Amino acid sequence: MAKQASLDFVQSLYVAYYGRPADSAGQAYWAERADAEGQGAILDAFGNSEEFTQEYGDLGNAELVDSLYQQLFGRSADAQGQSYYADVLASGDKSLSEIAVTIMNAAQGPDADAIAAKTEVAQYYTDNVADDEYDVEEAQNLVAELDGDTSEQDIAAAKTEVDVLTGDVLSVTGDEVSADNRTFSLDDHQAIHFTDVDSAEIINVEGLSADKSLVVEGSDDITLNLNTGSATSAQLGIANSAVTLSGIQDDSTLTSLNVDASGSASLEMNDSIAGPCRIWTLPVTAVASS
Repeated sequence: MAKQASLDFVQSLYVAYYGRPADSAGQAYWAERADAEGQGAILDAFGNSEEFTQEYGDLGNAELVDSLYQQLFGRSADAQGQSYYADVLASGDKSLSEIAVTIMNAAQGPDADAIAAKTEVAQYYTDNVADDEYDVEEAQNLVAELDGDTSEQDIAAAKTEVDVLTGDVLSVTGDEVSADNRTFSLDDHQAIHFTDVDSAEIINVEGLSADKSLVVEGSDDITLNLNTGSATSAQLGIANSAVTLSGIQDDSTLTSLNVDASGSASLEMNDSIAGPCRIWTLPVTAVASS
């Protein structure tokens, strides 16, 4: 098996050069070659592919350099950097793949944060999506959404997208919630996705933790009771929904609840949750209620 450093290097190359996560077979192949030949030795071979020719074969040097910036950092190249690297490429001093590595290694601040976010999510995709289910456009869109302003909540949301794609999400619609069916567990799932819930029932969610997500979408009235076990943090996504968190188990160790909100969203928490928790909201405001 290839060394982790080589696997990480190859993943960053896929993100920079092709704007997508590696497929698992491709990552293993190039990482093993990097182990055997050295990282620098594989760059030209990695860059000379049919995929590259189809995607970028008609672009000029300045446009090729800009594509690296877009795929690495989620932004256009600055004029000085674009001109410099376009000239380096034209002169033949470095190949485009060598320039990609140079730009990656020089990244600082938000640019370094963008690379870290993109490669983390890309690796999650590689690890969880089988090669025969790999969708290039879908994979490209996943990492293209991330940039230097990406938060931990954004990364968690992107990983949840992968879980949805792989079917590792328990989907619950409003007509499935009743007095006899109101407890749902994350033990065998990475996420629970509630949609179109408008119910007076208190819904029990078990197993919520930092690496598992709860998403509520299009639900006019949903009340949740959380069991987070020994977790110290948890993830909650709210989209166009009115959510009430009514309780949490007595021995909870939860100290932070990361809330990612979009559209029209509201969140109310009873004191048993709002008291011990440091709430991060974006942009929902948590209101303690007794």
